Amino acid sequence: MEGQPPFPDHKEKGGISYIRIFSGIILAFSFLLFLISLSFLFSPVYTGYSNLGGLVYFFVLLYLAIVGYLPVIILVGAMVALYFTFFIIMMRSSIQNKSRSFDNPAVYFALVSSAVLIIELIATIAEEKLGIGIGGGSIDTSIVTNPFLTYVSLIYAPFAEEVGFRIIPIGLLVFFMIYRRSGNIKDSLYGILAPGRMLRKNDISIKTWPFIVMVLATSAVWGYAHVYYGAWDPGKIIPVFIAGIAIAFGYLKFGVYMDILMHWFYNGTLTLVDVYPLTGGIVDTYLIVILIAGVIGIVMLILRFAGFIGGRTSIPEI
Repeated sequence: MEGQPPFPDHKEKGGISYIRIFSGIILAFSFLLFLISLSFLFSPVYTGYSNLGGLVYFFVLLYLAIVGYLPVIILVGAMVALYFTFFIIMMRSSIQNKSRSFDNPAVYFALVSSAVLIIELIATIAEEKLGIGIGGGSIDTSIVTNPFLTYVSLIYAPFAEEVGFRIIPIGLLVFFMIYRRSGNIKDSLYGILAPGRMLRKNDISIKTWPFIVMVLATSAVWGYAHVYYGAWDPGKIIPVFIAGIAIAFGYLKFGVYMDILMHWFYNGTLTLVDVYPLTGGIVDTYLIVILIAGVIGIVMLILRFAGFIGGRTSIPEI
């Protein structure tokens, strides 16, 4: 829109923002589920796994980048520390950011993640009606036969996959764009961890085609990898592709804490009840809340894109 800066300040003030409050509740609820999962991960029942070695790989694109083996207890401890840190960063950033739209980290995390969940569900149902298989049966079996190691692998996946499918390829593009504009190596490197902040500092919009193409390409490769490397059928590609777009934009707008926590939202919260049945009531309540959030998120996305179609001349920043 003419006369509007590409990256507005987003410091709206005045009045009560029910969207921010609702999103904050979902973020707090997610953090609560994370804390509850600790009682499962560090339960005395699973002390026998503490000496097992876990394969540590950072990403799967065309090959595995293998670091080696670590005792599972060390791997889980490191993941827990990082998740805790990312939650604190998101909470702090959300409080400081007064925006009531998707420019606020909590709003983006809560509403976009939930909206994508509903869209994925609709796509999955449509595919099943058309006879397109989704797969995942081996994971369901693994959850029953080996819940601890299965859950560990599910919450490890956000780190392993985000590094390879978003942080490295999209981060390198961010690095190149910033360095080409400023020649500042420090800003360029920091841009890999916090793309949004460094892109704004250097007056670079994510509404440009290099970023759009990279987001679509990495999401497509990520979807295909679930079939090629994972336990899924071709029908899984579309839901994963949709989630990949939302996660990639989250990374571009906010940084590594957003894409890893969004990935954890799908892998860690929605499977907790499968491995830890005692959480059933809490997770059911959580699902009701995020379904409401998903409807709100879809409406907000439709309104945002309706504004774009109605006269904006650039790709909207979601």
